[in-house]
Amino acid sequence: MSQASSCACTAIPFGPGATLRARGHIFIPRLGVDSGKEHISTLFEYNGNFVSGDQIIKSLRSPPPHAHRATPARTSSHKAAIMGVENKKTRTKTRRHTRDLDQIKSDMLSSKHLSQYQATKATEDLPGLGEFYCVECAKWFEGENSQRTHLKGKNHKRRVKALKDEPYSQKEAEAAVGLRTDNGPLRTSMSKPQTIEVEMAT
Repeated sequence: MSQASSCACTAIPFGPGATLRARGHIFIPRLGVDSGKEHISTLFEYNGNFVSGDQIIKSLRSPPPHAHRATPARTSSHKAAIMGVENKKTRTKTRRHTRDLDQIKSDMLSSKHLSQYQATKATEDLPGLGEFYCVECAKWFEGENSQRTHLKGKNHKRRVKALKDEPYSQKEAEAAVGLRTDNGPLRTSMSKPQTIEVEMAT
């Protein structure tokens, strides 16, 4: 049975704007090995509630409730975004990007246009030293056999079929995204009714 004795009221600062006031002593029975024995603990008043000193010490020692909350595992894409590494899929697509259809069409129509493009590439860096080139696919090959195999493949035939259509002009491309000049509806000239005099034979 716990009992409390009165003592002088002592104010102890506890947290921001909170004060613990000692109200007396309390005898708390011990459990476990020392069962049957009692020890003295100071009784405090905290925000209108009576709390023992042991409870205060226990609450100070225990971690906050959010301390053991499981944090979500970082994914590889999240780590890559933090480290500034771009997406591999985007990087691979950019590396495989070839010339557009309008550029290839210009290469087929003008040998000068094609030679200007090939001059921008270093010969020693190209497969087969730049000897075997497919104009329709804008791609270099290591040898004649690999180029011949490519010409029989579906990718080459698909590109040849796409090149049969006329490439988009700059005006059509701008119109597709809404960049066009709108001069309003066409005005048709309304011709005035003409009176024709016809002589009637009598």
